[in-house]
Amino acid sequence: MPFNKEDRINDILAGFKKTDQFYSKFKAEFESDVFDIILDFYPHFKQKDVLNEMIQMYASETLSATEAVLDKDNHYPEYRKLEEIEYMNKILAKEKGMYSENEFSEALHNRIKAIVVKHYSDVMDLSNHGFRLLERNLKMYLLGFVSQFESFVK
Repeated sequence: MPFNKEDRINDILAGFKKTDQFYSKFKAEFESDVFDIILDFYPHFKQKDVLNEMIQMYASETLSATEAVLDKDNHYPEYRKLEEIEYMNKILAKEKGMYSENEFSEALHNRIKAIVVKHYSDVMDLSNHGFRLLERNLKMYLLGFVSQFESFVK
């Protein structure tokens, strides 16, 4: 079977389109759900333009972290995953020293985890260390988002 350059290019472009559609669907659900939770806890919040930008960044960070952890879980040896978990624990300890979790952050965290599992079925196949690493990554971006959001609200 001879190599067909046009067919190969069309296959690559179709792959890009499928990925873009996946990201768009993920981000749309993410943004809608996060905004709903914010309005549940802060019903009088009206500055949607600033909030949309913050949520879009949070969605992108969540996508990147999830894909990175899935890749690491498949390709990193156990000791490397453990090293990264320890590193993430240190970062989270510093973050938690500056910010305390509350009902708002817990509601967001639980919803984000549900969205990730819904869109990335491979998460259910993560190793113990992979799952712990994903949890810490999601928690790190959560704390950053909540800290930024709550400083903006005050």
